[in-house]
Amino acid sequence: MDRKVFIIHGSAIVQDGLANILRKNFKCEVICYYNLESLKKSDYSLSSKTILFTEEGIANCEEYIQFIDESPYIQSFNIINCNEDKKQSNSQYSIYLYNTPDEIYEQVKNSFKKQEIIEEVTEELSNREIDVLKLVALGFANKEIADKLFVSIHTVMSHRKNMTEKLGIKSISGLTVYAIINNYINTTNLNIKDLI
Repeated sequence: MDRKVFIIHGSAIVQDGLANILRKNFKCEVICYYNLESLKKSDYSLSSKTILFTEEGIANCEEYIQFIDESPYIQSFNIINCNEDKKQSNSQYSIYLYNTPDEIYEQVKNSFKKQEIIEEVTEELSNREIDVLKLVALGFANKEIADKLFVSIHTVMSHRKNMTEKLGIKSISGLTVYAIINNYINTTNLNIKDLI
């Protein structure tokens, strides 16, 4: 089983219920934790095939937001206690405690499909190319990227050349859009003025 689903929730009933729905409908390994610290201390590695379901209170704390920012390839679901339509979330997706199993299935199925599309393209990019892509998308120049990654400008230019050839995207604006669509950068914390 390549795909891993982590559930971080303080309620064993919620953990068991969601885990049963996921195991019944998807080929995935489900691992449950009561808090973020337990996940961080675990031996499991996070990858683009990781989906994370997190209790509302945990998903909105600064430590979790930073954790997600450092792992942009993870699909993140916020488990929301009430069914308010306009509830804000730091996660990419939300499910509600009152969702039916069919509603949860549809949400997760769509997330899996999105991951498969992303994986087809991003498997070609090296980790260092992804690092360069993120910084390009945030508006950093080659020299600034080299300084941040502790490499030469020539190395940065090589990564940019390889990246643009693999993706078929030549413009900085195109790379920025690609990075946003594929969740390499978190747009909720960006200041638009910084990008102009």
